[in-house]
Amino acid sequence: VIESNDPDHSVIRIPVKAYSRNAPIAIAQLRQPDPSDPTAPHSGDPDEIEPLHRVYFDGRESYDPAVNPPDDPHALPYFNWEVISAPAGVNPNDYDWSGKNTALSSFWVPIAGAYIVKLTVRNDAGIESGDTASAKVEFIAKPSSLMHIQLVWDHSSNDQDLHLTMATQSPNVCNSDWDCYFATCRTGGSSWEYGDNLQWFSNAPSGEGPNPRLDKDDTQGLGPENINIDEPQAGTYRIYVHYWPGGTSGADGPTVNTIRIYLNGVLRFDERRTMTRRGQVWAVGDIIWIDNGTDTGTGQISPYPSADGLVGSVADGLTSELCGGSAGWPFPN
Repeated sequence: VIESNDPDHSVIRIPVKAYSRNAPIAIAQLRQPDPSDPTAPHSGDPDEIEPLHRVYFDGRESYDPAVNPPDDPHALPYFNWEVISAPAGVNPNDYDWSGKNTALSSFWVPIAGAYIVKLTVRNDAGIESGDTASAKVEFIAKPSSLMHIQLVWDHSSNDQDLHLTMATQSPNVCNSDWDCYFATCRTGGSSWEYGDNLQWFSNAPSGEGPNPRLDKDDTQGLGPENINIDEPQAGTYRIYVHYWPGGTSGADGPTVNTIRIYLNGVLRFDERRTMTRRGQVWAVGDIIWIDNGTDTGTGQISPYPSADGLVGSVADGLTSELCGGSAGWPFPN
């Protein structure tokens, strides 16, 4: 209603027509087994989700209340899945989403820890779903290996390397027989194949049972690099991080490295240390694995002695040439 100074029309009435429409509802779930297609991928049990595997999602129960019937497949032309919470240090480029904008989607879980995935849907009027509990899937990726060691770092282009030595035999970094790292412990990925993995124990194939495996050598920054031992044998295992000095990969500069240790599927160690230049080695600590007469055993973690109050100790001097020697490099005491 508009007042007017027109003597014949002091009040002008303009009809306005409006309508409201409810937003669509996003319903995100872990994809369940399909009885009609036993080969279809699924992630039905949240307690069995592991790092270094894909997790599968289902948004097909999402709907638009304004559409009749509500399960009309044309009602929701837009889907978008996204990770809104993940463990610190994860590299989103590693998710390798499949079907990110479809009702059925999946992504690669690069590291262990807690994740929250959110689904957003949009109807044909351009109205998006809200931030509701039904739009989210929460899960914790737990390693099935009894010993799982994870390295991530905060520099986007330099090269940090994870090492795990059987210190009971030799604690030397880059020892060709007793240090699992990129040159000796190759597994997984398109360019990494079983073949020249370490075989610490002859009663199992390389990379299986009590023998270690490295998932990949990440030379482009951020990580992760993960080393697993499915069934550790009694002994002392020492963890190192090496700021790789060779080649032209990345740039120098302070880099915060984070080591997380999962034993029997439980996070037992989560510590970080800054390394400032190539050639440095961080002696993180030891895992003392004890055979207690059960099928699983148990581990204790002992940080490497430190003189500066920080976790572990950092020393300079491990060049790429020294890392190529069969005897390895003894960390300075």
